[in-house]
Amino acid sequence: MNQQLPLVLFLMGPTASGKTELAIRLRQQYLWRSSASILR
Repeated sequence: MNQQLPLVLFLMGPTASGKTELAIRLRQQYLWRSSASILR
C-alpha cells in the first residue's frame, strides 16, 4: 500500500513576521513547478 500524502508545511513565528506572505509565495512556486512537470 503505497499512498502519497500531500505536502504539509507548518509555519511558526511571531505575529506580523511575514508567515502569510511566505505561505502565498511558497504555494505559487509549488503550483508553477507542478504544472510545469505536468506539461512535460
